[in-house]
Amino acid sequence: RNPVDLKAFSKEVFSFATTSVDPVIKRLAGQKKGNIFMTDTIAAVLMTSPQSAHSWDVIVTKRDGMIYFDKRGNSRMDFLTVNENWHESKETDVKNPNHSTKLSEEATWINHNFINQVLTAKAQKFDRSPLFNDLGGANGVPAPIAYHYRKWSLGGNRELIVRCEINGYETRKDKKEYFVSRAINEWTNSRDSGNLDYRTKLESQAGAVLAAEMKNNASKLAKWTVKALLSGADQLKLGYVTRAHVRSNNAHQVLLVQRHKPDDFAKLMQIKPVVFWGN
Repeated sequence: RNPVDLKAFSKEVFSFATTSVDPVIKRLAGQKKGNIFMTDTIAAVLMTSPQSAHSWDVIVTKRDGMIYFDKRGNSRMDFLTVNENWHESKETDVKNPNHSTKLSEEATWINHNFINQVLTAKAQKFDRSPLFNDLGGANGVPAPIAYHYRKWSLGGNRELIVRCEINGYETRKDKKEYFVSRAINEWTNSRDSGNLDYRTKLESQAGAVLAAEMKNNASKLAKWTVKALLSGADQLKLGYVTRAHVRSNNAHQVLLVQRHKPDDFAKLMQIKPVVFWGN
């Protein structure tokens, strides 16, 4: 396969607004459309807590009969982990590109650019979300994310509303299929990461490569599964990205993009979606 350079989309602005400051959630709460509110990121953390190897916390506030789940102001919940479930010791030099904090920032940057690169047409324009008003200045371009707010009745007069994300759609057999796009990334050789070498194995052993990633990044992939299921997406687009040069985290290449149905991906992860709801 011919690798494709991962482009940098420097003008795109991503919003990490927590639940209680979301103006749409404020409006929905005022209209009493629900009484429990959270983002899909927070929901994914809660629903996949058995897979998590890192500590985390959320703030739960009850106000006027409404319950809000929020992240803390200094939370790194929106940053992706790398090899969270790998048993070997991590790099201790904070300046090393392979330190866990550097790897987290690298993986997050890769994903922000990947969701742009998989789009082949101009984004459908919506009214500018209030979530972006204070970000990026006049030249900031909202990232290609469509927010939609979904509701679940949990019984006992509990109505949950979650802010979910969709990254795009494609037309297949005259039908729009909405997708969530994410990328796993190779950052060192297989000996140090526990994963299989992308460049030599993806062509003939893509399933084995994914199986290794599911073992060493179980928490991250489980969260992506939850987000895709909550959003109602038809597809989870999964990219395989590697460093152009193994010692540098400044340039990357896309080697492969796969398409998965979220329900099928959950089965590959050996996760029953009903478990996400505590059943």
